[in-house]
Amino acid sequence: MTRSLSALIGAAACTLGLGCEAPVAPQDIAALGARLSSWQPDSSATLARLYYSGDVAAQRLVVGDQFTWASVWAQAYQSYTPQAPPVDFGSYRVLVAALGQRGSGGHDIRIDSIGRFEHGSVAYVTTTTPGSTCVTTQALTQPVHILRVPAELARDVVWQDRPVVRECS
Repeated sequence: MTRSLSALIGAAACTLGLGCEAPVAPQDIAALGARLSSWQPDSSATLARLYYSGDVAAQRLVVGDQFTWASVWAQAYQSYTPQAPPVDFGSYRVLVAALGQRGSGGHDIRIDSIGRFEHGSVAYVTTTTPGSTCVTTQALTQPVHILRVPAELARDVVWQDRPVVRECS
């Protein structure tokens, strides 16, 4: 099976709700109740942080099975696909934050932390855009951050983006 067909099947499975956990938590963070804990990823939690991925569309995903994980990994590494890191989906989930395709360099995306609340979790994401004074590469980029998190933090995830414009001197 070709990589693109595998990615298409995985995306279809995710869209149909077979492999990705849909956010069913309320979109209003106040409705999630009291904050119970906060989790900061360490370097071992990041499975990939790419600037030239194959993810041309902006997306936020919670991956909960091996088949979808293989598809997501192949999509991120379209031109060269290294072996996907193993994930124990009994204990962990994979969060994917893709910025989508941009017309220049200087863009970035990062899952900063996860807050666990009484009725769900919030994945806090920072998206960075270069300011008007920045000199950037004129190449198409597709930033993505892929993170392994404990399964209990990936239940009923609400994504909250914080846009940042980074000015250059």
